[in-house]
Amino acid sequence: MKLNNTEFSIIDQPQPITGEFLYHRWDLLEKDWPGQFCRHFKRYATKAKSTVKLTPDAFIEPYQYTGIKETQVTVQQYKEYLSGERSINPGLKVSAIKSIRLTFPLEDFWKTKSQDEAPYVIWRYMATEDGVVRVYPGVRLTDDYDQKLRPWYHRALANKGRNVLLAPYTDRWGAGTVITITRAISIGKKQIIEGALGTDFSIYYFHQKLQDLYPICANKINYTCIVIDDSGFLVMHPYFIETKSSTTPTDIPQVHITHMEK
Repeated sequence: MKLNNTEFSIIDQPQPITGEFLYHRWDLLEKDWPGQFCRHFKRYATKAKSTVKLTPDAFIEPYQYTGIKETQVTVQQYKEYLSGERSINPGLKVSAIKSIRLTFPLEDFWKTKSQDEAPYVIWRYMATEDGVVRVYPGVRLTDDYDQKLRPWYHRALANKGRNVLLAPYTDRWGAGTVITITRAISIGKKQIIEGALGTDFSIYYFHQKLQDLYPICANKINYTCIVIDDSGFLVMHPYFIETKSSTTPTDIPQVHITHMEK
């Protein structure tokens, strides 16, 4: 792999992960949860670390993982193997283990260099093709969460090389109306897609950034600034800001430009 004209090699043999691996199932290993339980909007979370979720694609035999309930024993096995305390692989692909290691530096970036935007950014996450999902702040995801079944991941992979904005929606966990931006991650000369990054942030933050970049948008008497995706669906419209948010996730349905601007 090349970075700034410097070559790096990643060996096939997985290396121990010491203190870096925090699985999202805090309910099974509460003693490993860093610090006190805090709430990020309406969810238990920690800003001390990111958490990792493994989907069926992270396992050598995916079908054995699908629909199987994780237990304290299985989660402990993941942790011990990835930290080098256990030599028996609990069924993880080598590529998934690499992805856990290679996505770990994102945690430091999310916790430090992006803190200026922290009050407005709801979630930061990365998901890989080999079944690793890393999210910050660290939080428990649903057992059946799989990025390959999610629109944000599909849209990112379908628009390789572009930043993709998704239409706003009301967060089910109390964060209000949010917008998602995603981007596919690819490597090598053939630009093989390895996964995608995503960020959820407040629609009001996006609206303010739009006005900062295009001051003309602040002149609401004479101008109406809108953002649409490549399919013609609205990502930003003054109506979205004027609409009072509630706890229901259907306040702002996907609206096509041809309907809104009639």
